[in-house]
Formats: sequence, structure tokens, C-alpha cells
Amino acid sequence: MKKPARRTRPAQKQSASSSSMAARHLRFTPPRVKVFVSPEPPSPKTTVAPRPKVNVWVGRFAKQPAPESRSVDLSLEDSLEDWEEAFLNENPPVESNGVKLLVSPPPPKQRPWLGSLLATLLWLGSGSFVAMAGCTAFWLIVNPGRVSWLGWALPEWNREAFIRDDTPRSWGAIQAEAAQQNRTLGTPLMRPIGRGASAGKATVVLVPVLAVQPRCADPAEACLHLVELRAYHLETPLDSAGRLSSDTRLQLGDRLPVAGPREFGVVSLLPGGAPAGQGSTRRLPLQQIEPIEGDAPKPDGWFSLSGQQRRGSQAIAYGQIGYYDAAQRRLRLLISWSSLVRRPRWQAVTGDDPPELVVDQTVGLEPQFTVYQVKPAEGGIMRLEAIALEQPPFASQSLENALFLARNGLWSHARAWMEGYKKRNPKTWTAAAQAQLDLIALHAAATRAQAERDRASPSQRLATLIIDSRWEAAIALLQTALRDGADLRTLIGGDANRWRQRAEAMLRVDADHTDAQFIGGLVVMLRQGRDEAIAWLQTQNRAPIPKTPASPLHPRTQAVLRRLDQLPLHGQSLYPSRLIGTATPLPSPRPGDWDTPDGSALPTLPDGEVWYRISLTRYHDGTTWQHAPFSQLSSRLTPGFLWNQLGLGDSQSAAYGNRPTLQYTTWNPQAQMQSHPLTVRALRLQGSAIQLLASGQPLGDSLANRPHLVLSDAALNWELPTDSTSLAALHLQQPQQGSAILRTLATELRRARPNLPLPPADDPEALAQAFGSWSVQLADLTGDSRRDHSNRQPEVILVLHPDLLDPPPAEPAQESDNLELLGASPSPPVPSSAPSSAPPDAPLRTLIFSASGSLVYNELTTNTQLVAIARLEGETAPVLVITQGDRVTLRRWLASPQRFEPID
Repeated sequence: MKKPARRTRPAQKQSASSSSMAARHLRFTPPRVKVFVSPEPPSPKTTVAPRPKVNVWVGRFAKQPAPESRSVDLSLEDSLEDWEEAFLNENPPVESNGVKLLVSPPPPKQRPWLGSLLATLLWLGSGSFVAMAGCTAFWLIVNPGRVSWLGWALPEWNREAFIRDDTPRSWGAIQAEAAQQNRTLGTPLMRPIGRGASAGKATVVLVPVLAVQPRCADPAEACLHLVELRAYHLETPLDSAGRLSSDTRLQLGDRLPVAGPREFGVVSLLPGGAPAGQGSTRRLPLQQIEPIEGDAPKPDGWFSLSGQQRRGSQAIAYGQIGYYDAAQRRLRLLISWSSLVRRPRWQAVTGDDPPELVVDQTVGLEPQFTVYQVKPAEGGIMRLEAIALEQPPFASQSLENALFLARNGLWSHARAWMEGYKKRNPKTWTAAAQAQLDLIALHAAATRAQAERDRASPSQRLATLIIDSRWEAAIALLQTALRDGADLRTLIGGDANRWRQRAEAMLRVDADHTDAQFIGGLVVMLRQGRDEAIAWLQTQNRAPIPKTPASPLHPRTQAVLRRLDQLPLHGQSLYPSRLIGTATPLPSPRPGDWDTPDGSALPTLPDGEVWYRISLTRYHDGTTWQHAPFSQLSSRLTPGFLWNQLGLGDSQSAAYGNRPTLQYTTWNPQAQMQSHPLTVRALRLQGSAIQLLASGQPLGDSLANRPHLVLSDAALNWELPTDSTSLAALHLQQPQQGSAILRTLATELRRARPNLPLPPADDPEALAQAFGSWSVQLADLTGDSRRDHSNRQPEVILVLHPDLLDPPPAEPAQESDNLELLGASPSPPVPSSAPSSAPPDAPLRTLIFSASGSLVYNELTTNTQLVAIARLEGETAPVLVITQGDRVTLRRWLASPQRFEPID
């Protein structure tokens, strides 16, 4: 390195000998001094890292540094001579007490023993490594099990090199060792694998190792569960009985810890899935090892570890499928399985060799098979690969539709679609597509066998037909079962969701399938109502969902809806028929104007009967009363739905002659009721009016001209007043009410019949003597006593015979005689059933008084007649059945106008 030029200053010239002596003097006889060192900042012009510079000043004890400091441009790398020369040239001796001192770093200390130590450790480590490597190599050749800790460093498939204790041992020694470890060896499984297998002799023994489950309260054998599986190779033959003896020598091939499947995965096979709260992540115990049913593929190293779980009456078998590779001496568990039906089995599903492993996971009537194909993996390890139905092996819309139908349980339809594609496109068909077809055919064969089996339960027969996609047969069976009195909800049971799923899957592939629309619409109607069924049908037909009753419907929706409405929701009418209307004779109806509930033609009338057209004025829809005009009805109402809506019974039963009957009811002037039956045959909806077509015996002229009502049996509940008394007794019990009734009665009689001799209205004693023996009936007609329990006073009903109001003019009576006559003629009950002595055309007259004695209903001055008292379904207050001319009206008490008004 080139040293920088030293700066020089003018100084006195001295000889070399003087400089040398002065330096030695300063070097060996230094005074006691303090040293102050301050770094000099680097020059701003310097472009490289400068060497460190220090200013050194040496003085005695507390002497302060001089105002001017001098710098020595030397580094620690320079030699001592350079330092001495620089020091003497730039600092000649002066006459002063202060001295300058040359500062240099001490030489480094030497450690010669460290290198020797490192060399010794290196030689010892190398020797130890070589010795350990040699020992490891020795045991790898002699007994690899002694170096099992090296297993992590080698490939997983070569793990057999590190099996522990592979020295052949006797069966008795193996059992003794297991007993010392508190283990139990289960029943071994003999398999003919490897050498000697061609002769059918067992060469490998699979031994389950069992341990006691913790916290197990079952018997001792039931508490044992499998914790390990061992594979032994026979070194000596079995005994004469083909069993292991104590002297049989075995060599350990592999050992594998085992654990059962998770509980929630097993419980999910229960019908309807695992209920909430059932199943957990704990592992269920495995209990035994067993061979797999059927002809296993070669080499036969397959086995099954199984256990059983009980949930109520259900026994669920579960386990794991394993394989032992005798060549590589390796045990491996491949898949888990569970089943309610049977253990896994080998079966030639695709017809190829080797056969497939079939796991039957059928639940109830729903077949479900998982088919595994045996595939060799990399390294020669066998594996099981399930035949999947998620994607077709090549792009094809037909195959995608077929697999979609299969995934939704429509196996027969899926099979037909795939076979049709295979027939049309034989050149593009592949082995993978054939495997999918074979799996679908396996399911289709199971559903066909179930559908053709005789079953006592109609619901099971119906379910098997739906599962096998026999839509038309299922609908016919459904109609027959309903006609025989079966309940629709019972027939469908818990399969409604699966029915709808199958119907929607079928309609996604074939939107014109009306039978599938019928099944799906039936489920929606049963669970969500008719309006939701209409919306669902419109969605399936790619049509707008109707927002109003007047919205048009798709033609296919209308056709399916008509079929649906011919079925009752409960096998019978939803509620009893409650109809009120009027009837008129109809000479000859036109068949095109009327609709039968089952779509059949109008029947031929029996001899002696005629047609009647019934116009409904009121009906009960199961919730409330509806009255004409029926504006809430729409054109989407089919005859079958309207038939059921009116409570006329089962439209299917109507197709077989079970017709509903209504009563043509009339009253004579004495309020006596007469009824004639009418059989309903058809109906029609004209705008907001509902009309029924009925047949019955012809009415005579006297009955045809009377006011009438057409009633169903449950339309009105007739009521008869049960309490009766006399006006005199009422006057004694309720003086204020009785006096008011007597005064009002006298006033109304005088106004209606001025010629009657009556006592003065302001003479209570005379009125009580004249009318006291008249009979009155008590009934709550306004509902006041029901609303106000403190007011228990009912209304008072008084019925007057015509001969009391219009005495014969040829026999005038004295006042006392007339009063006596009036008092001797008690009023009949309402409605009257006793014969009257009055003329047939003279009606009875009724007056009704309130609890306060005021007149609330009066027939003396009007052309009306009270013929009955009834109560509508679901209402508390009764109604008055009143005739007026040729009409019959129903009137109810209204609190605001304080009178009886016709009901809407």
C-alpha cells in the first residue's frame, strides 16, 4: 500500500545521533502523564475511507492541551521506525515541561493450544461417524429392524426394510408377548398369497391385535376392539387341521395401527340422515377381520375390518377394506365402508377382470351402490377407485343428462338415455362410459325388482313405482288408493321431498313430461297450497308466475291443474258442505255449459226426475263464509278444485256415483218445514256467480210457488227456544219489562187491527188480565247476553194466530168474550210443528221484544214471516229465516241501527 506524503514544517536541524538519543530517552523514561485523544474529522475532498488520524498531546498530570494541535498522518499498519521518524521530524525537543509520547498498539497474544484442540476433535468425530456408519451397515445386512429409526429417510413404499423383530418366532411366543402387553390376539385370517398360493395353501396369516376399550361397561368380549393388525409369513406349515399351533413359526411381515371410522359418517346412513345431536367425531371400534365375500382378484391379499353400531332397532355395519402386498410386505387400509344391508362383496359389475368391489348402502327402498374398481398405482401398490357419475368421460349433452338423472335417483330413465346414445354412437363409446352404464344398470335392476314385487302396503307400492320412474302406473295406483279411502298424506309419507326432487330432475331434462309435473305439483299443493303449486307449474313450463287471479296460465299448467284438482288432499272432502242457494227448474241443460268434477259427460236422468239449476248465494270455504257475488274466484279454478272448495265431497268418488245431496226446503204459512232431496251432478262458474246442476223429483205447483232455500245438511243449525213463560209471569218477574211489553203490544194490535176490542194502553191491570195468559218464548237473538254476562235477559218472542187477529165477522164478540178468547189461545213455539186451525193461506204473525220491552221486530204491519231461527257455522249470534213474497232472507241483529238486517 502506498503511504500518503507526510506534511513537514520548518524546524531546527539536528543531527541523527541527537534525534536517536532523544527518542530513546523519551521511550524508556516516560513521566506519569495523562493522554487526551480527539479524532480529526475527515476531509470533505476525500473520496475513499480515510485512515484514522489522532491528535496526541502528552502532559504532566493536569496540564491542559495546547491551543494548536498537530497531526501525525500514520496508521497502525506503519512500523515503529516510521512512527519514531515522524515524531522526531515534526516535534523537535523544546525547552518545556511538557513532553510528547509515541503511542502504538501492543502485539497480539498467541494461543497455540486452540489449533491442536480443534484438530483432535475433528479426528475423533470422523472416527465416530465411520464407526457408526459401519455398525449401521452391518445391521442393515443382518437385521434391519435394529435401525428402524432410519425409516424416515427412505421412501415410504420401501418401509419393509425397517420392520422390528422380523426374526421368525413361534406362535406361542407371539401370544405370550401379546399377553405381557395386555393385548389379545383375535382369530387370524389365513390367506394364500405369494409362494405356495398356487396350491391353495395359506402362506400369510393376518392377525388382529385387540385391546380393552376404556370406560366400557359391556361384557369383556364386547369391550375388545382392534388396535393393530399384523401380517405374518408362515415359515413352518400349519397343523393337520389347518390351524396355527404353538410351534408354528412365523416371520413378521408388517404391522399397522388401526382405528375405526368416525361416528357421524356411520350414523348418516340412518333413514332420513343423522338427527341433530347424533353422531360425533369419535372413532367407532373395529372388532374383527374377515374375508370379503365373492371371488377376489389375484393375488388375494384383500381383507375387511368390521364392527357394528346399534341405533334403536337399526344395526349399522361398518369397517375398512385393506390389502396386504406380500411382495413388498406392506399392509395398507384403502377405504372405509358402512351399510345397513350387507357386507361388501366382490361382483363382476362391468364384466371385466378383475371383479369390482360393491358396497351396498341402500336405505329403505332407495338403492345405493358404490362400486370400486381395482387399479394398480405407482410402485405396484393396489388401490380402489370408485366409478363416479359426476362427469361423462367425453363431452356429450345426452350423457350429461343421463348422469344427472342417475344422480337424482331416476335410474331406469338414465339407463335408457345412455343405451340410446351407445346405440347411436358406437364409435365414440369408451370403457369409462361403459363402466358408468354398468353402474346405472345395477341400480336400475334393483329398482325394477322392487317395483315388480308384491307389497301389502299401498304407500310402499307407490314409492317403488316412483323410484323406478313408472309415473303413469304410480298415478293410477294413487287414484285407486284414494278412491278406496286412503289418505293422501299417509300414502306419500316421508317421501314427499324425494318425489319432488325426482320430478324436478325429470322436468329439467324433459319439460313436456306432464306425469312428472303432476307428481311434483301434487307434492307442492299438499305442502304449500294450490297457489304455490300453480306458481311451481308455471316455472316448470318456462312461463311467468301469475300475479293476479286473472293472469293467464300456460296450457300445460291448466291441463295438469285440472288433473290435480280431481284428487282430494285427504282422500275425502276437506270439510262438510255448507251451501245456501235457490233453485229453479231447468228443462234441458246443454252439456257444453256444465262441467263434471271428473271430466265425464252429463249422466242420463233416472225416470221421474227433472233438472234444477241452483244459484248459490253463500258457501263456507272451510275458514269463513263467502257470499255472492264471488269476486274472489278466478278463471284458474278447475271444476275439480271448485267441487272440493264447495265441500261437495271427493271428485273421484263422484266419478263412481257417490254424489252429494242438497235439500230443497220450503215453509208453509204455519211455518212448517218441508224438504225434498236434490242430487248435484255438475257445476259451472259464470263470472262471479256459481251455479250447480242438480236432479230430483218434480215439485207440485203448491210447493214450486212457495219461497224456498236450497241447503246442505250442515249449512244451518236449527234452533228452538227452550224457555217459555206467560206474559203474566214475565210481568211478575220483570215488572218494568213486562209493563212495557203489554203497552207496546196493545198499541201495535190497535194500529194493525182497529176493530179488535182492546183495553186502554194506559191501564196495566187490564192489559195484564187481557194478555197475561198468552205464551211467550225467550231466546237470545241479539247476542247481548253473550257479550255482557251481567245482562242475562233474553228477547221475548210472541207468535199470534191469524184467527186471533181476524175473528169471523158473523159472530161479533163482546169485549169480555174477546178478551177471554185472546187469553185462551196461547202462542205456538217457533218454528211451529203443530197443526193450526187458521186458514192455510193465513200466516202466523211474530213480534219480538227486547230486554227493555221495546219492539224490535214486527210482522203486524209488514208482508214478512219468521219461519225459523238458525245459526251459521262459526258465528255466535243466531239469524232469522224470514220469507217475504217468493224470497227467503237471513237477517242478523245489528247493534248500530238496533234492528234485524239482511246479511250480506
